Amino acid sequence: MDATPTTQERRLEATAIGKTLLHLVQESESRRAQMLAALRPTAEDLKAIFVPEAAAAAARAYGRQPLEILAPGAVRAVTRVAKACELAAPPPGWDKGYAVVAPWLRPGSIWVAWTYLDAQDREIRSFDGVVIRDGRACWCPRAWRFLADLGVAERASILGYWID
Repeated sequence: MDATPTTQERRLEATAIGKTLLHLVQESESRRAQMLAALRPTAEDLKAIFVPEAAAAAARAYGRQPLEILAPGAVRAVTRVAKACELAAPPPGWDKGYAVVAPWLRPGSIWVAWTYLDAQDREIRSFDGVVIRDGRACWCPRAWRFLADLGVAERASILGYWID
């Protein structure tokens, strides 16, 4: 039996995630800080999300990056969900930077991008990088940014060819 989620299951999951993400920006500053701390990726998360060479660079980057989400006036969060393997050719609504980071992603994780809307359905702010794996959510925003921490030799070994 195939354990791959159906389109309907992915939509339901995206709706649930959207509600959680909306709740996040409507919380008090101290509660939001607690929720964001719970979303910070652990070393184990990063090892499961990225190939080994990239996991170390991601750990350095996410270890020093502050996590904050502000979207005053948000009344709705619209989510977009994609499997890691789909990000090599980012679906509509996804930043093209995911095409760059896709070779460093392990298959199997589900990625979420989202946009906060106001009461008139106007976009307030967009975010990306919530990763769902094994029942846990963590936040790896703008995942391609850490690639600058990888040396040329590391990048070449991951991609299988030399790049500058």
